[in-house]
Amino acid sequence: MDNPSRIIGLNGEKSIINKIIYPLLSRSVEGGTLGPLDDARDFIPKAPRIVVNSDGGDVEAAKYKWRTYADVGWSMIVGALGDHIVKGSIPYAILVTMGIPASIDVSVLENLFNGIYAAVREYRLKYLGGDLNSSCSIWVSVTAIGFTSAKKLPRRDGALPGDKIVVVGEYGASGLIALEGEEYANMYPWIKEVTQRPHIRIELAHIVAKHYRSIHASMDVSDGLGYTIYEISMRSGVRSILKNKPLYYEAIDDYCSRRRNREECLWSTILSGGEEYGGVFYVDPAGLEEFINDLESFNIPYRVVGEAAKDNPGIEIEGIEHIDIMYWDQLQGWKKL
Repeated sequence: MDNPSRIIGLNGEKSIINKIIYPLLSRSVEGGTLGPLDDARDFIPKAPRIVVNSDGGDVEAAKYKWRTYADVGWSMIVGALGDHIVKGSIPYAILVTMGIPASIDVSVLENLFNGIYAAVREYRLKYLGGDLNSSCSIWVSVTAIGFTSAKKLPRRDGALPGDKIVVVGEYGASGLIALEGEEYANMYPWIKEVTQRPHIRIELAHIVAKHYRSIHASMDVSDGLGYTIYEISMRSGVRSILKNKPLYYEAIDDYCSRRRNREECLWSTILSGGEEYGGVFYVDPAGLEEFINDLESFNIPYRVVGEAAKDNPGIEIEGIEHIDIMYWDQLQGWKKL
């Protein structure tokens, strides 16, 4: 043991809070009266409707070979914010609860919080605190609070026959991780670059809130694009007919050009994966043009990939009989859809 004084358990909870967590707490929340060391925080709502969610997971499972603990801390925050964005909610504040073994070096906790605070600064959030617990493994749970002016938020089960399916974001990098594994992905700098610290577009939340009447269903892409489309289809009782490929990284073309069936490879790679944090929207055709115009005005990448039909729920890809689609399960890892 190189430096026993750096072990989490030997420092104690109160010492860790004072040394690492307290300096990152927001010193003031607009309109709030409680301080950073109180067991609760208060603030004035920013809009009539409050949106709240909780997200997180096992740190080691999220730590690809090329990710640091700071990268994982960042990703845990972005994952929680993604759920807000696709519902038209502007993220405002977060609370972070963490479990960590007492035998772990303090540097692990420091690095996790460095990533968390980097995301807090990037997305202009209020960090309100949380809780620290002893655990046999390292895990993080993020509670995010946001606000929206939308009177009705799009649900995941609201898609209707005739809706156009709009996919926001670029795909394929995490699909290669799911299909080929980390060792393969670790050989390609571009995969590591786009998956190290995923980004979201806060502007998208403003657009969703503006067009809430036209967006019948929405969901973020955290467990895989194919899973997201499938989930909306099954919950809504519609068939998702895909005609155009979502936007994908150019390197996927090279990867699939070496496969026997290029088209099947492209679709499988694009639809597999997780942690892209884009979005899928089922949009009323009458409001599609205005929704797209706003996406383009903010340079948000998108593609209209198909439409919902009144048929057996599920995914149908024109010209493709069957492909393997991988998605991430928090308890079982990579699974076939």
